[in-house]
Amino acid sequence: VTMQFLIDDLEIAPERIRMSVAGPHEPVHIGGGRESVGENPRVEVFLLDEVGGDLIGTPEERSERIAQ
Repeated sequence: VTMQFLIDDLEIAPERIRMSVAGPHEPVHIGGGRESVGENPRVEVFLLDEVGGDLIGTPEERSERIAQ
């Protein structure tokens, strides 16, 4: 849902988005009541300056693509 919002509503190119779900593995709160534990499910969004395709090839081949 979050990724679709970023793509459809904010028009961010999907290849620039990396999503990570951290709640079950990196909780904000371990205990302390229902409200505190309710903050654990969350989405972290990272927007990248480069995409996976930018890293394909040798450094020389990459710089040639950028120059074009």
